[in-house]
Amino acid sequence: AAVARTVPVIAATHDPALLAAAQARIDVGAPGPRPHAVPARPDTATVASAPSAAVSAGGAPAALIAPSRAGVPTGAAAADPAGPAGTGRPAAHPAGADGPESAAGDRPPLRTLLGRLARAVDIRAPKFWLAVLMGVCSAAAASALIAVSGWLIVRAAAHPPIMYLLVAIVGVRFFGISRSVFAYAKQLCLHDAVLGALTRLRAAVWTAFARTGTANRTLLRGELALRRLISDVDDIRDLAPRVVLGPIVAVILAAAAIGVEWSVHPAAGLLTALGCAGALLAAPALALAADAHASTARLSARGRVLDGLARLLWAREDLIAAGRAPAAAAQVARDDVRTAGWEARALRATGAGESLVTVCGVLTGVLMLPVLAGAVAAGEVSGEMLAVAVLLPLSLIDPFADALTSLQQWPALASVLARTPELDREPFAAGARALEAEAGDGGAARGAADGGGAVGGGSLAHGAARLREGQPRELVLRAVAARWPGTDRDVFTGLSAAAQRGSWTVVTGPSGAGKTTLVSIVLRFLDPRAGSYALDGGDALALSPEDLAGHIAWCPQEAHVFDSSLRANLLLARPRDLAPDDAELTAVLERVGLGGLAADMGLDARIGAGGGRLSGGQRQRLAVARTLLAGASAIVLDEPTAHLDEALAAALMADLRAGLADTAVILVTHDESLALAGDRRVAVGARPAAVPVAQPR
Repeated sequence: AAVARTVPVIAATHDPALLAAAQARIDVGAPGPRPHAVPARPDTATVASAPSAAVSAGGAPAALIAPSRAGVPTGAAAADPAGPAGTGRPAAHPAGADGPESAAGDRPPLRTLLGRLARAVDIRAPKFWLAVLMGVCSAAAASALIAVSGWLIVRAAAHPPIMYLLVAIVGVRFFGISRSVFAYAKQLCLHDAVLGALTRLRAAVWTAFARTGTANRTLLRGELALRRLISDVDDIRDLAPRVVLGPIVAVILAAAAIGVEWSVHPAAGLLTALGCAGALLAAPALALAADAHASTARLSARGRVLDGLARLLWAREDLIAAGRAPAAAAQVARDDVRTAGWEARALRATGAGESLVTVCGVLTGVLMLPVLAGAVAAGEVSGEMLAVAVLLPLSLIDPFADALTSLQQWPALASVLARTPELDREPFAAGARALEAEAGDGGAARGAADGGGAVGGGSLAHGAARLREGQPRELVLRAVAARWPGTDRDVFTGLSAAAQRGSWTVVTGPSGAGKTTLVSIVLRFLDPRAGSYALDGGDALALSPEDLAGHIAWCPQEAHVFDSSLRANLLLARPRDLAPDDAELTAVLERVGLGGLAADMGLDARIGAGGGRLSGGQRQRLAVARTLLAGASAIVLDEPTAHLDEALAAALMADLRAGLADTAVILVTHDESLALAGDRRVAVGARPAAVPVAQPR
């Protein structure tokens, strides 16, 4: 109201309280004549009040209350998506671990980073070591080509019979061709090994997102999730092969070159060793000093550009409406310019290091002349071998430059590895298992945790098989205390709640009271700090989200709708072997009030990015329909009427109560009027008095 005194306010709402405060109202899409502005009616200020009696089943006490509460962390200050090994649930990490850059103190030890790097390049795979062999052979062929060419030129200058040169001539041809063949084979084997490992990594990141669900605060910031899933994995793909292969090839080649030079003359071997030390030690030190973390900053800056672009595209309508789109686009452009600056600085550092490598190689070759002059004069070294000794150090410049680039890029790769815990042994193995399950059932294991299918991001085929088995009839939370990782306060303590098949449990409370925290515990996305959680008397805390797939389904308040058809969005609720037919799809859409939409558009009509061709209420009802198709015995509905007007909300709730008569339903809502007599009540963040308990219907 205060804002409306200074600027015009247009509110799109179903809320009667807001309608009552309006000076004019436009009924869009209402029956009757063309919509027009009409004066606000006084009776719109009437808001139905909700019954406040807390009831429970079976004579159980109605003390389903959280006696205390604390603030719920948001954004990156909450949980890291990777939890304890094997659980996929968040562990206590310092706040900010999910941010674009972790604090230096949060970086894992070098041993952990090297382990992640080994898994990123699949160091145990035969193809990786075949790639190393091919890389060594390619570099050795290049060195041999230069050495044999020098020997051939000097020997040919003496005009010997051609038969004495045939072996060298064939050698030049062989090494010239084999160098390219070995280089191609190296790239083929290395990329095969790395891309296979990174496919498993991307599956592990996705699995970690799905496993942690509501407990993963990174998912609340889409640009961070995008960076983790795409940018970081691509950086590992680009950097890991260079960082690993270059130094290995350079060290092996340096040892071989020193051995060859030593066989020519010991002094030549010592000089070559000094040149290799300068190229492999002094040059990287110079490059790292000149780089001054520019390579790491370049990746961070590029990540900020990606983040800014994601936010710009996500909020484009709001920015255009507010006239801020040019300024926002200009900010992304400025970030891109800064990224280019870091790129230039990193390239200058690389150039400085490569210059020193070149100087070391050339200087070593030039110094061979005075060092071996006496040996040549004494007949200990032939002119042909002198040419080999002089030219061989020059052939090492390229592989040493590759090693320099590898060492310069290690800090940047380490920063990416530090924020990729999915490369640890257990999460990485989980990603491999997810891919194996996908391949095993022909793609049937499709995750639906993002918006209304059975929870759990692992193999839904495993969970879906349980749709045919006995389902749990009761879930019970007793004296539960919960705390978000990275915080030192409990969101709530002493909370007890229960849900049974055929009954509804309504969770109410103000924003920030802990409703989402309670849902996270029920779905096994978050481990409680204290208390117990049982399913039919068994310990549910020993289960993972994947174990609950097919048992508990979740419809979040802001469920994602994919840029596809109605049919494709609904089919996410089940694996292909249990896919519903058109009649079942139409029936579930009818149950949530979308029967007319399906009749008008058809099941195969595309609904746009994020469901842009649907209204907010239609998107919410589509998410509810997807949840119903999951076939679980327990369903968590998070604000299912948030975008519906009063009449549609009442109709939807009536349909849900009729259709879920044999299902345990946990309804999370701010609207206490949705609770009926016979429902269990859980008031989070309040201390209401206990009232007599009524028997369920």
